Amino acid sequence: MKLKKTASVALSAVLAVSMLAGGAVQASALSVDAAAPTAVTEENCISGSWKRASSPVVTKKIQRLFDKAFADLEGAVYTPAALLATQRTTSGTQYRVLCKMTLCIPDAEEQYVVVTLRQGLLGQAEVTDIGTPLASTNLDYEEGAVGAWQEADSPVMTEDATAAFNKATEGFVGVDYVPVALLSEQVVAGIQYRILCEATVVYPGAEMHYAVVTVYESPEGNANIISATDSYVS
Repeated sequence: MKLKKTASVALSAVLAVSMLAGGAVQASALSVDAAAPTAVTEENCISGSWKRASSPVVTKKIQRLFDKAFADLEGAVYTPAALLATQRTTSGTQYRVLCKMTLCIPDAEEQYVVVTLRQGLLGQAEVTDIGTPLASTNLDYEEGAVGAWQEADSPVMTEDATAAFNKATEGFVGVDYVPVALLSEQVVAGIQYRILCEATVVYPGAEMHYAVVTVYESPEGNANIISATDSYVS
């Protein structure tokens, strides 16, 4: 398999096959600089032939393609979280998928990364690109943990999350954010939402990149952006 290298991620195919329960799959040995920015290229722009997915939900079809593409790779555990975009080419269809990734090393943090998969015309499946980490997931998998980040039941934006996001970004300048997937929620004195967005810096010719935006909504209903981790933040 020939796999393109990003700024700090190199993926090499190996012979071992290891499938993990629940759709998580081991992927090939990686060299990851967690502080490196996510690459901003024409390949992750929502323009030209790349189209935003009509729904971020990972379907059974995408899960099967994901499992097949990662079947011969190891070194990290990848779990698909949201479908972001698709592109049709003369050689098949490409899919951009947001994944949760954990390197197979002691005490590794789970992180969000964007993976590009290609499905060939004859049903072949391969990984063509793995982006550098966007942000740590900060998820607490202990069910019912008080005050911890909990994964959203669905990546589809809820009415409450959308309303909080709209309030937080009203009048915001410098970067245009478009919410595409709800990642997690944290109940504190109020509620925080982690949202994956398409982000475009406001200047001529700027390219879209992905960003993880944290929005806080107070008990009084006020909302603001707490942080935004994207390709321009190390």
